[in-house]
Amino acid sequence: MALETLLYSLEGLLAFELVELKESGYVVDDAENEIEKVLKTGAISEKDAKRVFDEVLQTLKKREDFRYEEPSNLEGIMEESSFERPLSFSMSDTELYNRIHGGFAGRIVGCVLGKPVEGFESDKIRSFLEENGTYPLTDYFRVTNKELIRKYSLHPEGLKENFFFNAAPRDDDIDFTILNLMLLEKYGRSFSNDDVGENWLENMPFYQVFTAERIAYRNLVNRMHPPRTAMYMNPYREWIGAQIRADIFGWTCPDNLNSAAKFAYTDAILSHDRNGIYGEIFVATMLASTFTSSDIREIVNRGLNHVPKNSRLHEAISDVIKWYEMNLDWQETFKKIRGKYGHYFWVHVINNAAIVTMALLYSEGDFEKGIMLAVQSGWDADCNGATVGSILGTYLGYDRIPSKWVKPFNDKLLSYIPGHSVLKISDVARRIFNVCVNR
Repeated sequence: MALETLLYSLEGLLAFELVELKESGYVVDDAENEIEKVLKTGAISEKDAKRVFDEVLQTLKKREDFRYEEPSNLEGIMEESSFERPLSFSMSDTELYNRIHGGFAGRIVGCVLGKPVEGFESDKIRSFLEENGTYPLTDYFRVTNKELIRKYSLHPEGLKENFFFNAAPRDDDIDFTILNLMLLEKYGRSFSNDDVGENWLENMPFYQVFTAERIAYRNLVNRMHPPRTAMYMNPYREWIGAQIRADIFGWTCPDNLNSAAKFAYTDAILSHDRNGIYGEIFVATMLASTFTSSDIREIVNRGLNHVPKNSRLHEAISDVIKWYEMNLDWQETFKKIRGKYGHYFWVHVINNAAIVTMALLYSEGDFEKGIMLAVQSGWDADCNGATVGSILGTYLGYDRIPSKWVKPFNDKLLSYIPGHSVLKISDVARRIFNVCVNR
């Protein structure tokens, strides 16, 4: 069964739910036996699947040796974290727009760079680059021999020779940025999680959302409300989807990390819980801090302060910081990430947030180095490239992003959002700026 089919089949939902419960510290022996019984029947009925989700899985208890505390409610997250109080912020409108423009453009650049190798292991990426004669990577992916597209199962829409209309190709990592801009433009800064859901239903095609978002969308259609939309028959609730939606909440809350975190939380609980929520908060608060932080390490540390201290995500990010501070080279740190966190599925938030952290720290503020490290490390390469590109682009500003990365798009972006099929990147950045200054 193809992965795309498996993810949304009843068999896939049950199998991935079992993995999620194990990773979250639950005793699953009885549930595992029950699920195996159901899976052995062959064609699973929706009635059988719902019985497992509604009855069997609701009785599970945590393992006594599970040492993490991972709340999903905002009060619990704040108690387990060190939320910053908002301070006064001052920056010229010209520079503020330059930073926001840099963040949005940087997100697009990093996303497009990683798009051809989304889901690849790092070894596979290197093998392709070497066989293609383009190692080390210094530009967008391209092929010197078209047979390599089939051999390596590259996603061709992200290849440099396939940039249609001299525009950045469409991707859900960018669609969600536009979608959340529309959310803030319509509902303002007092938006609710129900407003987030309504915005999805009105503006996002169902088949252009994936994993946790697609399950949450289905639950919305079935008239559920957050946080049940994130929890019901949704084994992907700690995957990376919420983390890729964070950016605008950081851009529009410069140096107000408290507000950025709360906005990210309100958005995240539609589709995610626990570490899935923390991933969005982590990125939003890092972005909010880029406007005033003196270096990349400070940005990472300030974001980490908003992640519950006894969570698995906090541990993963802290590990990467520790390895960086041991003066290991990035390859050694990457090996350690793979060794400790490589068991997570390639779309999970924890292993990918570790890659984002590594790429940021070892970039030391160099935009090109950061996106290269993020993408060549593999797993969710386009998401990680987008997040790292966004943070470094906001930190540096548009005028400090090398022109070779932004010039190929001719200031244009493609999207599936209705009424936004072709956009000027600079115009979207201006709209984000307007939301920011009118906060």
